[in-house]
Amino acid sequence: MSLPPEEASVRLVGGSTPSEGRVEILHAGRWGTICDDLWDLVDANIVCMSLGYASSVAALRNAPFGEGTGDILLDGVECYGNESSILDCRHGGIGIQDCHHDEDAGVRCSTSAVRLVGGKYPWEGRVEVFNAGSWGTVCRDNWDIDDANVVCRSLGLGEAIEKTTVVDYYQDYPDDAEVVDDIFLDEVQCIGNESILLDCPHSALGVHDCNHTQDATVTCNTGVRLVGGSNSLQGRVEVFFDGAWGTVCSHHWDINDAHVVCRSLGHTYALSASSYAEFGQGTGDIVLGGLQCTGGETNIYVCKNDDTNFFKCFHRMDAGVTCSPDDYAVFLVNGSTYLEGRVKVAYQGYLGTLCGTSWDLNNANVICRSLGFGHAVSVHGADDFGQGIGEIILDDIHCVGNESTIFNCSHSGLGVHDCNHSQDVGVTCYGEDVCITGLCERKETLNGRKI
Repeated sequence: MSLPPEEASVRLVGGSTPSEGRVEILHAGRWGTICDDLWDLVDANIVCMSLGYASSVAALRNAPFGEGTGDILLDGVECYGNESSILDCRHGGIGIQDCHHDEDAGVRCSTSAVRLVGGKYPWEGRVEVFNAGSWGTVCRDNWDIDDANVVCRSLGLGEAIEKTTVVDYYQDYPDDAEVVDDIFLDEVQCIGNESILLDCPHSALGVHDCNHTQDATVTCNTGVRLVGGSNSLQGRVEVFFDGAWGTVCSHHWDINDAHVVCRSLGHTYALSASSYAEFGQGTGDIVLGGLQCTGGETNIYVCKNDDTNFFKCFHRMDAGVTCSPDDYAVFLVNGSTYLEGRVKVAYQGYLGTLCGTSWDLNNANVICRSLGFGHAVSVHGADDFGQGIGEIILDDIHCVGNESTIFNCSHSGLGVHDCNHSQDVGVTCYGEDVCITGLCERKETLNGRKI
């Protein structure tokens, strides 16, 4: 069927909120859908902006909001980003398509009037606000932690980090995004409990005495959250990307990746890494997949990833974690049994090894007993269980032998050492070769990867 083009209206159908849904356009008095061939964020932006939203946060395929009925009116949509209507974009012609309704396109539009641009990570950057169809910056005059907190909370990113909320000039965030000419806000004076930045007192919109070297920036506390768990220590891992929250595919997901997530949330280490949507399936985009963290990274955006099979990810493969409530943990890694290995410790957000200076059986006894085993049989150097990576947590350790944890022993101070990983220590404990503490899954190698 080929129909003559006419002016069309757009609506979103089937979403849980008015800002999301299956995209439908009105033609000749009837509503029809759009096929998801070539459907992307640029196309979704045009739909959202034509509906009065600032932008889109997700371009969704495969009828996520249910299958439509009637005609499929557009296929092969290719927008440049400056169109005023979806019909102004390139397409195969109204009514010309080779699709079924299980390919109906959907969008999720941004309800936020603020975004962060140009940061190294999605939770930091220059602050921009949306007004009358365009984006503009905020001048840093009077910019303080209360203003930054409103920005971060309005994006669901927790509190702001104070040290980065005031800058003398804009140099930390290279601007590889669109060029913004307007400065919309100046003299912002938030109390801190406002829901959006535009609710804060400020000079009249567009009135300022600034230039773009005075653009306000923020770094928010974290771009990771856990959703769907029975408490704050567990849940489906969601990450902030392109103004919205998305999930992580569990392809290659393991305990190292979970360690990084937990540490970025302020916990010491992970108890488990779960796959296949143990905490329920997420919605929206799947943002990351094929992660290959070593365990020592500050956040999962730093981790290497192999996204070769990313196209095979679905929300039934959403990754999750369970973090430990404890401040410390001890692991034995790279041993041939549970009774032996290089000593690996997690403490107050740090993950690393112990240096062999002054290492003896008294020290090893404390390690073995804290793991639920008997006394130490022998002590080892890095030659026996390999060198570790990451931090060296303790050096010059002197235990009496009856301490409950290695951290209760005399030492040079957390992170204070003059060692390298060729001096990493290990132990062999006496006891039955079974997992006692529940931490024994943390072998040093998993699928050939070091942790």
